[in-house]
Amino acid sequence: MDIVKGPVRQDDGTIKQELQRLDAQLRIATQPIAVRYTADPRCADQDPATRPTDGLCFDGDLSPVPDDVHVTFDRPTGAITYDASAPIASLGARVDSATALFGDAKKLDARIDRLPQRVTVGFRPAEGYDDGVDVTTDQRVGRIKAKITDGTTEAPELVDGQAKVALRKLPGQFAIAAQLYEIAGGTIGLVGYAPDPAKPEEKSTRIAAELHLGPLPDGSRQDIDLDVRTDNPNDAVPEPMAMTGRIEDIPDDMTLGLDAQKLRYTASTRIPKVTVDARNLPQGKAGDDLKGKPQNVKATITDIPTELDVDLQNLVVTPKEGEALGLVDFELWDVGSPRAALPVDNRNKLQFDKRSGNLHIQGRLLPGLRFARLTLPSGTGAETGKLKVKTQFAANPEPLDLVMWSGMGGEDRSRIELTASELKTEQEFEFIDRNGLRVDWRSNEVGTDLHLGVSAKEVGTDVDIEDLPTQAFVCVVGNDDCFDRYVLGRFPVNGKLVEVPVGTSIRTVASGPVVVSGWICLTPTTTHGTPSGAVYDSCINRTASNRVELDRLEVQSMTFGVHTGETVDRNSSGNGPEEDNLLLLHLRTDGTGLRARNINIRNTVAEKLNIIRAGYTGKHPNYVREGQPLFAIPRAPGLPAQFTMLADLDLPPNKEDSSGTLNCGAAHLVTTVELPLLGTTNIFPAAGWLTGVCD
Repeated sequence: MDIVKGPVRQDDGTIKQELQRLDAQLRIATQPIAVRYTADPRCADQDPATRPTDGLCFDGDLSPVPDDVHVTFDRPTGAITYDASAPIASLGARVDSATALFGDAKKLDARIDRLPQRVTVGFRPAEGYDDGVDVTTDQRVGRIKAKITDGTTEAPELVDGQAKVALRKLPGQFAIAAQLYEIAGGTIGLVGYAPDPAKPEEKSTRIAAELHLGPLPDGSRQDIDLDVRTDNPNDAVPEPMAMTGRIEDIPDDMTLGLDAQKLRYTASTRIPKVTVDARNLPQGKAGDDLKGKPQNVKATITDIPTELDVDLQNLVVTPKEGEALGLVDFELWDVGSPRAALPVDNRNKLQFDKRSGNLHIQGRLLPGLRFARLTLPSGTGAETGKLKVKTQFAANPEPLDLVMWSGMGGEDRSRIELTASELKTEQEFEFIDRNGLRVDWRSNEVGTDLHLGVSAKEVGTDVDIEDLPTQAFVCVVGNDDCFDRYVLGRFPVNGKLVEVPVGTSIRTVASGPVVVSGWICLTPTTTHGTPSGAVYDSCINRTASNRVELDRLEVQSMTFGVHTGETVDRNSSGNGPEEDNLLLLHLRTDGTGLRARNINIRNTVAEKLNIIRAGYTGKHPNYVREGQPLFAIPRAPGLPAQFTMLADLDLPPNKEDSSGTLNCGAAHLVTTVELPLLGTTNIFPAAGWLTGVCD
């Protein structure tokens, strides 16, 4: 037996000679062996209360051994080496040290079962790791069970038969407990890194693992439980990070990394299931505001391909190219608790909650996902920014239900509901609910149906869009993107230039026909047309009093704007508008024009109803699609095909201003308004009232 000592710095700063290497070689008949090294006779006492608190104790035991055995314990590398003429059943080692063996470790208790003829097992972090265990061997080991602590921290429990890795790295606490079967090598631990290379002083922590495991003796694969708790008092997260998880049917080779930015996974074969629940992911520096930034993640992923990368900050899911995931069930949030599980049905689901500046995302994506990117709105209040979604599926994806909540609470709140049926293998879309709803759609195939519901203070929608083309931009209500800039000008009324707002607008730019039906709802008004109240859920519930009802609006690229009511400008006495009972119509068309069975502009409180029909004849419900679509005819060649008209509907009706004309007769145009005394009247054309409108 060869014992090598060397200088070791003690906790009090003094230097002592302590064990550095224990090297024993035996040639004996087959029998169990116990080995003990001690610099203090009290090491023979197994009672922790009476074992020495200085120096080093080493206890080892071997099951019946072959006739030539060479065992080495190397303190600087934290490694135990077994080299013999034949395998053995078991080797145990226990080390107690008053000073650190490596890192924060002062106590090691390990057992290795079913050892091959030669094996080295290391119990200190691998290069580049802050804490953890590193195992190297030239052949598989049947089992490694180890607990490494700072001498005072309680190590997590290990249950025979269940593979597990548990790590505790907290201020004043350190413990590792690991049990793995049929292991051919691996590393598990914590890695410090700088998320932002421009700020190297801001450190965070990544959980990292690399495992090489064989099948169990019965041919099955082992499941591994993960349990990690760590804390960096200098980061922005006040509570310790706690992560639990399970990886089922571990393949021969696997790597895993998890931090506040990414989840990375590679493996030699697909695996059936991974679950992760990580809270208080470390990030930033002390004092940073993490409101609205992901700090917690829960996920269950099934049928995982050999590569998977999940960007938790930018919400990008990327499996190996050409391969698809199974079920993806996930939740990501900043503060608070997880929410109830989403309903289980045959529908993809995404929910985004940005209310009050916080963040909570929940989703369930059904098997077949090949790629997903979810770009969140950047703002928190009324200016919510864009939500972008891009998905790729293997084939025949199920419908998608998407909900987004935003706003700062109270009257500043909104909700968008999007339902996509007949989803295609590839689609990308973005939408925004800033004073309206804008959807920009891209797909590799035609035929997706969308339902769009908006619930906000000043606007609501409950509309369906049929058979979307491969590219479609659809914008409704008052968003600036929804109407042409020249409509925002001022109009001559009573010899003055006054502003007439666009109450409702629809704009489409598409690669093929777009068919829109449903309700667009505006702020309720009094009987005199003065805004009063809010929309919120009244549109989705179909109880809104001030609305535009669309019945098969068929367009491709078009802008349609309408306003009924009064001017923004007040009269000279200030007791009312400059003019009320106005009708503003704006239409800009491409070569396909506009058809509509009905566009009903209705205000049940003010008892107003205006109806526009084009490209259809007949009456409800027996409409006939015939004639030309409605076109705007430019004033001169080379000018935009647009029509704008402002009319005063007081008796007798008259034009205040107009530009361009319409193909009224060819399109069977019917424009019905309610006039004093005359009731409902078609004003295009009307005897001498609104001349010069129809071409």
